[in-house]
This record gives sequence, C-alpha cells and structure tokens, in this order.
Amino acid sequence: MSDQGYVEISSKNIDAFYLTIREYKRIIRRARRNALASAGKDIRKEINEFIKAGGENWPDPHPATEQGIQGKRRRRRRYRGPMRFLESLHSQRLERYGSRLRVYFPRKRHRLLNWLVRTTQTGGKVNVSDRMRRLFGSARRRDRDEPGEDFFPLRGETDHLEIPARPIITPVFRRERNRILQRFAENFEKNLKKQEKRL
Repeated sequence: MSDQGYVEISSKNIDAFYLTIREYKRIIRRARRNALASAGKDIRKEINEFIKAGGENWPDPHPATEQGIQGKRRRRRRYRGPMRFLESLHSQRLERYGSRLRVYFPRKRHRLLNWLVRTTQTGGKVNVSDRMRRLFGSARRRDRDEPGEDFFPLRGETDHLEIPARPIITPVFRRERNRILQRFAENFEKNLKKQEKRL
C-alpha cells in the first residue's frame, strides 16, 4: 500500500515461479523418458540372453525341429538354436506421453510369424494335414537313415502335434525386476541432474 492511498500488487515473481515449475515438469518428463528407454534396452538384452540360454525350464525341442532348422549339413555351423529367431522380433515402445514402457512382440505382416511367436510362448496344438504327413515322411535324405533318429515320419493315428509353452517376457521380468527397477531409478536421477544443469 502506498502513501497515496492505493495498493499495488506485482505478479512478476509469480510468473517467474510458474515458468520455473513448468520448466521443471518438462525436465522430469524428459528424464523419465530417457530412463524408461534405457530400461527397455536392458529388458530386451535380458530377453535375448534368456532365449540364448534355452529359457527357464523349457522342454528340449523335438529332434525334427532341430533337424529342420539346421537345414543342410554345410550350413550347420551357422545354426544358433531353434528359438533364436525370436531375438530380433521383440520391440519396445513408450506410451502415455512417455510415462509407460511396453516391451512386447509386435505383430508382423506374415501370419505364420505371428503364429510362431504366439504359440512359442503360450503353447498350442497343430492338426496334422495330409501335406504335413507327406513332408515328415519325405525328410529321409539317405537310404541308411533310420526313422525316429534321422527322420521322423508321423504315425497313422497321429492327428495333431502338441507344442509346449515356452514363456519369455514374464519370467524375464520376474527374474530381473529388482535390478531393472534399480537401474531405472539410477538412470532417472542421472538424467534429472543432467537436465537440471540446463536451467
């Protein structure tokens, strides 16, 4: 209040405080996005290591699966394992304006690939067709090949094949949850301090 009998209120400090708060919220969002993206990379790295190690209590692949993926003898040196094709199929995405991380197997254009990814994790049943029966029966490469060892013809009464479940993302996150959350907290703090220096 002045001596002339009126009151003067300035909003300069309020405006400056509001701008500071708004800028700090932007810094927090950016630090969170960076920390979540880094956590996604950690999870995906662990997924690949999990697949490479043969999963957690996964059943061994059927010998026909091993044989089919290895292919010709001259290519066997490049064989990496029956489930290693999954390593390049998972992805990560930030959702809800960078506040949530999603690590998942996105849908592909090829229906067969989508089916393989889904069935690998959840298990399933495949009905045996006449074409499939012929393919299994024609896998014999040499006259001395033995059925059940070198090739695997299907029995006449076999009408379906059971595929056991080999879960991936859930057991990886359950096993690595504490370490991933700790790394996220450390990366968030590191990114926050880095952004604060720009204020």
